[in-house]
Amino acid sequence: MNYQEHQNLAVDALIDLILTTQDEPTRWVGIQNLGEIGIGNDYAIQTLIEQLSIVRVPTRRIIAQTLTKIAVGNEQAIKSLANLARNNSEEKTRDAIAYTLGYIGKNNWDAVDSLIYLIHNSCDDYTRRVALKSLGRIEDCTQETINALVEAVRKTEDYYSCLATVSILEEIAVGNSEAIAKLTKIFLSENFHRGNHHIRKLIAQTIALLDS
Repeated sequence: MNYQEHQNLAVDALIDLILTTQDEPTRWVGIQNLGEIGIGNDYAIQTLIEQLSIVRVPTRRIIAQTLTKIAVGNEQAIKSLANLARNNSEEKTRDAIAYTLGYIGKNNWDAVDSLIYLIHNSCDDYTRRVALKSLGRIEDCTQETINALVEAVRKTEDYYSCLATVSILEEIAVGNSEAIAKLTKIFLSENFHRGNHHIRKLIAQTIALLDS
């Protein structure tokens, strides 16, 4: 039996442990060990993704952290997470998905599109902030991403979500005339956060930076 066969047997044993044990700390150890030996193993990756929506929150976090080690650039993993993001409305699952995509989805449009979806469709401010940070980590500079971020600025009523959004724009949209024009229109809009001068100040600072 060669090294790869031994490795596959070890992965299979860990997956069996993860799926059958009733002891959660033991399950955590199994998941973390998969992060060491399961890099690129499709069976391990898909098993963890399937578990993501059915386990308790602490286990979800460990799964997400493990996926960032073993599924970087894995097209099938990204597609599976993208599907789960759209078909599962549980916010703790969504923030685990958003976190994972930020580490495994660089230069992948499915990952970018899913994060944009979560920014616009999540009901939880924390999930939106995680998705925004992940989108910034991916560093996608397409106009579609920039437009989505500007739209997020328009919709948000949460200062920290707005801060996360404009921080990304300040990295990827300097000199972007379309972004500057849209942000200016938002800022001048009669109904835009007249009562929240902190958000208005953020937008003004961002417009100035992008136009410098």
